[in-house]
Amino acid sequence: MQAAKGSSLEPLSGAERAELIKLRKELVEKEKDLAFLKKATAYFAKGQPS
Repeated sequence: MQAAKGSSLEPLSGAERAELIKLRKELVEKEKDLAFLKKATAYFAKGQPS
């Protein structure tokens, strides 16, 4: 993939643009999931007896 190498200055094709949009949406969802899991981990860790 030429864009991954960073040497192409050509505009993205329609398929590449669609994939980029899809991947950005997936990234946002993964970041939300990660934030939730961090909060859940803190919640359950706080509830553990020491």
